[in-house]
Amino acid sequence: MLAISALFSTIFYLGQQERFQEQRTTARKRYSDEFAGLLDQAKRRLEQTAALIPAMQWSDANKHASLRQSLDQSWFALQVNTGVDQGRLFDAAGRVVSVWGSSSARAAPGPIPAEVLHTVISEQKSQSFLRCAPVCVLHALAPVMTDGNDVGAFELAASLADVIVDFRKFSGVDIGLLYADAGDHQSPELRRIARWGVAVDALSNARTAMQVLLQLAAEAPEWLHDGLGRVQFDDRDYEVWLVPTSELTGPGTPRAVILEDITDGVTQVVYGTWRTLAAWLTGSLIFTALLLMLLTRPLARLTRYADILPMLGRGEFASARQMLAAGGPARRVRNELDLLDATAISLSHRLELLEAQVAERTVALQQALEQVRRDQEFASGLLETAQIIIMAHEAGGRLVTLNRYGERLLGGRSGQLAEERELQQFLAAVHRHFDAAEDSDASFPAAQNHYRQETEFRRLDSTEFGRIRHHRAQTGRIARGVSRRS
Repeated sequence: MLAISALFSTIFYLGQQERFQEQRTTARKRYSDEFAGLLDQAKRRLEQTAALIPAMQWSDANKHASLRQSLDQSWFALQVNTGVDQGRLFDAAGRVVSVWGSSSARAAPGPIPAEVLHTVISEQKSQSFLRCAPVCVLHALAPVMTDGNDVGAFELAASLADVIVDFRKFSGVDIGLLYADAGDHQSPELRRIARWGVAVDALSNARTAMQVLLQLAAEAPEWLHDGLGRVQFDDRDYEVWLVPTSELTGPGTPRAVILEDITDGVTQVVYGTWRTLAAWLTGSLIFTALLLMLLTRPLARLTRYADILPMLGRGEFASARQMLAAGGPARRVRNELDLLDATAISLSHRLELLEAQVAERTVALQQALEQVRRDQEFASGLLETAQIIIMAHEAGGRLVTLNRYGERLLGGRSGQLAEERELQQFLAAVHRHFDAAEDSDASFPAAQNHYRQETEFRRLDSTEFGRIRHHRAQTGRIARGVSRRS
């Protein structure tokens, strides 16, 4: 049960991990799309604001002076309503004519790339780009004309604070911009990651997010090539990835990095797996307990057969039936074990009957064997002591056996006559015996004037085989006769 619970928990954990990875992939794409949409919206809004400047009224006598005067009067309202930080006016030659906004060294705008400025003035086409030097600023340029004559270009610059704040508010995750660190030691306030050689700007939740990035840089120096990684910081799990977007273009193009706390998701997967394992174990224990409750009595009844079967072999049928009857009262609905008990009881009766029959037949057989033995002993004694010739021969006439009297009477050794002589030879030997006995006083007493001797041969089935007659009359004449029946 434990192994099965562990197996199903592992399968559940792998499934949860797969679903979690799918959710993370979807979330990363959604966050990237949201950031790209907010950045594109900020660029278009800044371009539209920059394009409104040529629509302002000024006198043709001194175009630049008229524009400066109008912007001086409306700059504060422009900053409040549009969120711009700086503005610059360029003449047709690309020289800076006027500057509005912050003049601090850190926020001072850098030079506009010549190709961008040329495109705006010559092609009368608005341009925008993002540049990080030393901070990340979004720039928008629009052509300035009066009566169809090129006057120059107007630039507006705004930070990405609104974009970062809006993204943080909509998504709930942190974001920042990474760009190549030029090693400007004049700006010690910049956040730098030396292991990656980058500086960080526009970072939401800067204190925690910067520590997470430093921890990731320490564990994965090559992370910038992969663009995706995980790191633990302050007992929390963070996923960090670079945003693949085409909206970040321009000199020193930065790369947006998003940091999300995924501790809850990871914990949910782990705890969910443990809960599943606990549920499986609990269910397995309950199932095992119920199974034991259901099977304890049937198993006990089955165990009794291990004791009952040897009893049947030993012939203890009554005791076996008594143990079977102890299984419990009769039930209305009989199960397989009840049928097995009934079959065992019926089997015990049949075995008992068979054993009695076997015992009876064994006694009868022993008695018959004893009778046969006595008959055999009697027959053997009769054969050995009878004063008659008893023989057995084959159908072809060859002798098989001859009793002791016949051997002694015919003068042969035990078994010799039966083994070597044919029936006719045996009969001839009998005649020779009587011929020899004729001259013997022991065989025919002298006092007897008349003597008759007849020898009868019978088969085992009591049918007559032949006779030898020997007769001496008073005149002294001897007559012999041999008769044989087939």
